[in-house]
Amino acid sequence: MNKSACLMASAVFGIAAVVAGCSSSGNSASLASSGGSGPTHMSGTEIFTAGTTSLTVIGSNVQKLPLRALGAFTDAGYITIQTGANAADKVITFPDGTIKLTSTSRSTPKQGVNSTNCRAHESLTGGTYKIIGGTGKYAGITGSGTADVTVTATLPRTKDGKCNMARTVRPTSAQETIAAHGPIKLG
Repeated sequence: MNKSACLMASAVFGIAAVVAGCSSSGNSASLASSGGSGPTHMSGTEIFTAGTTSLTVIGSNVQKLPLRALGAFTDAGYITIQTGANAADKVITFPDGTIKLTSTSRSTPKQGVNSTNCRAHESLTGGTYKIIGGTGKYAGITGSGTADVTVTATLPRTKDGKCNMARTVRPTSAQETIAAHGPIKLG
């Protein structure tokens, strides 16, 4: 990938690196209000999925992505992710408590731009996370696992018809998906 493509990918996809391992203000309200269920003592494999198509969320430095948890417990809320040099721990917020986690990367993001349709993509697989605490219903939770992040975006075209890969360009559409899973224990 050429230098301008890398700069563009960095601007568009910076979040992927932060979330899944190197690692959401918007549309999280509908999931956050759905509530959850779960005993105070639980263990087993938990699956976390998060995603958005909001350009406002994907392009911001502090993101809130709608999130669902299924497995040892079921709940819905959002994950807050801060990107960039000041990236902090991630926080999953549910109606009855929070889960705090850290993440690390085990792979280099795979990036590319299709110059025919101006579709850009980035994927990061094999990131790891560790649950470092919880509040409310999730006080005392522990666990760890792996996470994969995929981001796709359609770039606008320049006046001469080429894909606009300027660092400051805003995609015309985008989608970000996070899939994570691993064992948890509470109580």
